[in-house]
Amino acid sequence: MIYINGRFLTKSISGVVRYGREIVKQFDIPTNQDKIAILVPKKSNINISFNFIKIIPIGLLKGNLWEQISLFNFMKKHKNDKLLNLCNASPLFVKGYTVVHDLTFLYKPRTYSLPFTIWYKFLIKKKINSDFITFTISQFCKNEILKTYNIDRNKVVIASCGINEPVLDIDNSILKKYKLEGVPYYLFVGANYPHKNIDLIFKLAKENPNKTFVLVTKGLEHEYMKNVAIINEHVSNKELKALYKNADTLIQLSKYEGFGLPPLEAAINGTKNLLLSDIPIFREIYGDGPNYVDIKKDVKLPILLPLPKNYITNLAKKYSWKKSADIILKTINENAK
Repeated sequence: MIYINGRFLTKSISGVVRYGREIVKQFDIPTNQDKIAILVPKKSNINISFNFIKIIPIGLLKGNLWEQISLFNFMKKHKNDKLLNLCNASPLFVKGYTVVHDLTFLYKPRTYSLPFTIWYKFLIKKKINSDFITFTISQFCKNEILKTYNIDRNKVVIASCGINEPVLDIDNSILKKYKLEGVPYYLFVGANYPHKNIDLIFKLAKENPNKTFVLVTKGLEHEYMKNVAIINEHVSNKELKALYKNADTLIQLSKYEGFGLPPLEAAINGTKNLLLSDIPIFREIYGDGPNYVDIKKDVKLPILLPLPKNYITNLAKKYSWKKSADIILKTINENAK
């Protein structure tokens, strides 16, 4: 049996949580009915269900304590079974399989609190060196892991993010709410972390008062700017698709990423242009299709070129949630032989 650490199902949606949910959706097929189950804290509200994969509540603890104690105790009683951790965090003393999404805690430590950074430095190093296999989401991340830790390259396997089919049922009410109907705008989607470089987007907005910028993020406070709409509230998938479809340009000027999913989602959902920082991960994932800017220089809004013909089709062939889920299961099953 493969047990999945389901703590991520108790968390609000982020790129990492999204990855976990999408991979589990691909696992949710009849042939896996008695082969895979998800473990979650007993005292948690889970707003998702699956057709063939059981969700099993265990332990009375929550959060990190649940992971380190309740999940550890459960797996101690199921020594012949396997534990898969899809979202970085995992029990320190359970040898299993963990997806490490990036090393932001090492290379951009200002992103997180000091206690979190110290804990993750210890946890991830321990897990990478002790787990059967470490999965990660890009060649860039694999190279970072190999450069940072003394580990056999064959023990790091890439299972990237994927593309969903575009949602036809969209909710355009969010466009009306933020007065975006018929307005060409630059769209940012992501967390409010220092490495996301949101300050640079505000700088560009200030320099271009005739351009509209829309930022979908949480916890962001900034002085009022007439040409900037900050969407701090929860945005449904249907609303997000409407924002993507009607955006002129997806803008992401990050200093560091493990993958960078929003440009992928934007492209598949009809955003006309991509404006990205010229960093290795974006070059790896998105190739020559986007417009790039060097964020180490004085950035100005460039004249934008639209995405090339067949670009989206080629991206969809390359990045598939099903393909990544199959890689994970195949790797675990082969390692167990």
